Amino acid sequence: MSKAFYCLKHNILTDKLNHFGVHGTNLKWFQSYLAERRQTVDNTSSNYPVTASSSWEEIEYGVPQGSILGPLLFTVYVNELPCNIKDNSKLVLFPGDTSALITSNNLNELQTKLGCTLTYMSEWFTANGLKLNIGKTNKMDFKLNFFYQIVHFKSHTVRLM
Repeated sequence: MSKAFYCLKHNILTDKLNHFGVHGTNLKWFQSYLAERRQTVDNTSSNYPVTASSSWEEIEYGVPQGSILGPLLFTVYVNELPCNIKDNSKLVLFPGDTSALITSNNLNELQTKLGCTLTYMSEWFTANGLKLNIGKTNKMDFKLNFFYQIVHFKSHTVRLM
């Protein structure tokens, strides 16, 4: 996922924290940690004076970069992704990247499982405010006694304004 930490929707994240047992004061603390953060963008650099900048806008997506909590909150956000894949593949999750191992002893069945995995992944990403980037998705095929496919997914954010 390209810029994965920037795309997490705060309301979905707090719902997931609540689902995993973070309630009451603890949940309010996380909500406060994420709430009322603002940012502006300008073209400041050491070589050029500021010539343009945006207005300050509240951030409704993402977790603070460089924070200790960022990777933890991202893990909470994507934690149930493997559950949605069913029996088609095994997932390996990393912040921003996901790999799926798909196995079969029949090439046609392997292609069917790949299609199902891509559909499940795309639906999960969409439901969670992310987008599967097929252009950055790679597939490696291996053949031993049966067929293997490893699919490495990249996704990018879709930001609603």
